[in-house]
Order: sequence, then structure tokens, then C-alpha cells
Amino acid sequence: GIGSQTLAMLPGVRPATLVTKKQLLLVDTKGKMGQKGSNAPVQNALSASLQNPGEAKTVVKIVKQLIHSGVRPEQIGVISFYALQVDKIRFCRIVFWGER
Repeated sequence: GIGSQTLAMLPGVRPATLVTKKQLLLVDTKGKMGQKGSNAPVQNALSASLQNPGEAKTVVKIVKQLIHSGVRPEQIGVISFYALQVDKIRFCRIVFWGER
């Protein structure tokens, strides 16, 4: 069934990394959260939106691993409940890859 499928089963995807071999990968971002030594996400004073720089960098790193393993960018989706976090992930992508 679908529960036994992995990304490595897609045509052209190499099973070289943990992210393509697992059906579910949970990533602990504890210790990577916040800024300036803080363990809490940063909240925008003008809205209820949150931003977590450490988590954003981890997301970008995993997406990069997926692409290098052969997963096409249009096959990847990243979901966040917070607009500021989406902005941070986009910023990290531009900084790390020079892409928009």
C-alpha cells in the first residue's frame, strides 16, 4: 500500500540519503530554534506570525538533499502555518542557492 512507498521509488530518485529511504522522517529542531541563543521562535510584534530561523535552515537543507537525490522541485512542498516562517525559508533559499 501507500504506507510502504518511499521517495526512492520515484523514477530517477536515488536511495542515497535517509530522506529518500524512509516513509516518514521526523526531524528534531530543538536547539536550532530562535535567534541569539534563544530557544524560542521569534514573534513579529505587529502580527501573530512566528519565525524560526534554525528550523528554516533545516527545511532548506532537507529540500536541498531531496533535489540532489533526484526529486524534482515541483514534487516538493513545504507547509508552514506562519507567514514569517515562509518568508524566512524563501530568504534562506535565496542566500544558499541564489534562487528566487
